[in-house]
Amino acid sequence: MTGARSVPVIREDFDAGAATRAVAETAGASDVRVERTIYYPYHWYRVAGSAPTWVGRRPFTVTCLVDARSGAASTADRFTVEPATVSAGALLLPRTEAIDATRQAERYLSHALGRRLRAIASFGLTLDHRGLVYKAYRILRCDGTGVLLDGVTGELHPLRQ
Repeated sequence: MTGARSVPVIREDFDAGAATRAVAETAGASDVRVERTIYYPYHWYRVAGSAPTWVGRRPFTVTCLVDARSGAASTADRFTVEPATVSAGALLLPRTEAIDATRQAERYLSHALGRRLRAIASFGLTLDHRGLVYKAYRILRCDGTGVLLDGVTGELHPLRQ
């Protein structure tokens, strides 16, 4: 592979074969092919904190991903990271720096945890920036229509023509 790099990738449940089968079954089509696989960057954080309760504070941990291109943050289920050798052309480049991503993660988590736990309090968050992690997406063509498949969840998103 020319220009290949080893990068940390979230383990996929939908490789190229599974992606093709999933789209074929959903669309009822036989002519499905993977056009391209792209690897999307996220800033990955392991977060520790504690929530107030009636009898003290309860410790918790959560995983947070910040989209390294748009800066949008979200919590994530636990995942496994594996090294993968990826062609440079398949990697999307990050547009946000770690410092900006950390600020966004702190803002998002304070708001999201406050809503989820119905608390107006400090959660004493400690963010551990684990670095960039990539998630695979596949662009598939099915009967002339483009579909984007999330390589981890299998979610399908139609692409505009």
